[in-house]
Amino acid sequence: MEESNAKEREKSTTPPPEPGSVALQVDEALSSELRGKVISIVGDFFVFEYVYKNHTRQYHETQNGELTGEYGGGGWRERG
Repeated sequence: MEESNAKEREKSTTPPPEPGSVALQVDEALSSELRGKVISIVGDFFVFEYVYKNHTRQYHETQNGELTGEYGGGGWRERG
């Protein structure tokens, strides 16, 4: 079981961009603009939330602020 969990963790991590690559330039530009900001999209029933290099989730909140459904979309882990 532990070996299976280790393989899942390996698949769910993102390698850091190579030095000098376009991917690194894009990552630096996005990080400076998005780091720590919560991006929320309100749908008909769910609110979809994204925090750059942190997490995604969707949830339903009643008018009195009670969460009646919350689903995590994953977290962020960087390899390296």
